[in-house]
Amino acid sequence: MHYYRTLTAINWEEFFEKKSNDCEFILDFEIDAGFSFATAVAREKMRENPGPVTLDESLEIPDLQLSFDCSLKNTPIQLKSIIIKSLFRLTYEATDKYRVSTNFKLKKIDFDKLEKDIARRMKDKPELPAKTLISVSMLEYFQDKVDTIKENIISFIELSGYFAKIIPATLSLYVKTERSLFRMFQQSGGHESAGHYPIHPNNITKELVINNHERFSLLPTNIKKHYQKGLHYKFLGFYDESYLCFYKIIETAFKTDKFQSKALPHIFGVDSKQLRETLNKSNQRIMMLFIYQIMIKGNQDFPDEEKALFLAKMLEASTVRNDIAHSSDQTKNSKAMLPFIMNLSNMMLLYIE
Repeated sequence: MHYYRTLTAINWEEFFEKKSNDCEFILDFEIDAGFSFATAVAREKMRENPGPVTLDESLEIPDLQLSFDCSLKNTPIQLKSIIIKSLFRLTYEATDKYRVSTNFKLKKIDFDKLEKDIARRMKDKPELPAKTLISVSMLEYFQDKVDTIKENIISFIELSGYFAKIIPATLSLYVKTERSLFRMFQQSGGHESAGHYPIHPNNITKELVINNHERFSLLPTNIKKHYQKGLHYKFLGFYDESYLCFYKIIETAFKTDKFQSKALPHIFGVDSKQLRETLNKSNQRIMMLFIYQIMIKGNQDFPDEEKALFLAKMLEASTVRNDIAHSSDQTKNSKAMLPFIMNLSNMMLLYIE
């Protein structure tokens, strides 16, 4: 169950009109982490009093409490404290869950910038109420600050040698004023859940299961492994890793005898060992051009006006792959390109079945 400090929402118009810089903010979110406060506490108790320790809610796990008075570099964010609370839940998951709470201030809220942004929105969207446009501008402004804090905390945990990932829909931002505590917003984003994939049990038939099994059984083991890992990473929100898995399917299929025996006569009118060796040494962009030639260019199922766009996407896909391979974080791009690269990998599988 999600934890709320208050359900009282902030009045963005009033907050904007007041233009107060003397506010304290509280950011809460939950994480899955690859370390365990519970295990450490249990072991300590066993050292003090030899014997079994019950791993349940009766185990008193202290909070990690850190007090600060420091600025995050190149930001107006002044950190005051961080508290990490263990959310002990008896599960068989690989990670432990924690609530991270951060108190912070902003040295300055740039109301001048906000005023200009709101005025621009009012000019562009005069049909929308001023209240809505003020809310949108304020939300975007504070979302940027929240992302900075969240990313710094997650990065610090990971660079300390431990896995950490935010749990979707657990992030809430609050503001403390002289009057009360108000909820500014809750973030609903995050990795995908089972709810993104509705499957009605009545739609699964014996014939469908048999047909899919026969199709999958024809695929090479290495391709099946890439496909399974790609789906696994996608579901967990590891988009770069998922992208590389589905891209690897394309690369692997490209070099198979089944694909090349169709591609070479189609493109060159001849098949030879020399051509195959040349094809296998192609760089990523050249590989995409070859795939386009056999699969898209002469395909009547693709409208001519869409073919150029498809080719552009293929070349973009190869660029994203190279950027990921050279240790560049491409999460935003890989997430956006995943549907395309998954579709292309499925098209390639049709050529090697």
